[in-house]
Amino acid sequence: MKVDNPYTTPGSPVDLVGQDSARRTAPKAVVTAGPDRVQLSGDLRLAKAAVQAANTQPEIRQDAVNRAKALLERDELGHDVDRLADAMLAALTIPYDDDPA
Repeated sequence: MKVDNPYTTPGSPVDLVGQDSARRTAPKAVVTAGPDRVQLSGDLRLAKAAVQAANTQPEIRQDAVNRAKALLERDELGHDVDRLADAMLAALTIPYDDDPA
């Protein structure tokens, strides 16, 4: 069975695919001399400093642990759910000032 390509006409020239055609159409690379350089933006430097500062802090805040243990021993921990919710919301929200001046 013969399959004809509907996009060509019989007798039209055919481009050969191979090494020679690839060399003809490949773009030439531009070579520049000199060392590579990377410059960080101000935001990236700030983020890097924040990560380094966070890594220098201890993972366990012993003062907070001691305070929680003391509250637990005095049976003062976890009784005021509304106060806990208010404290959590206050810690997560940032006050917005309509007047930046």
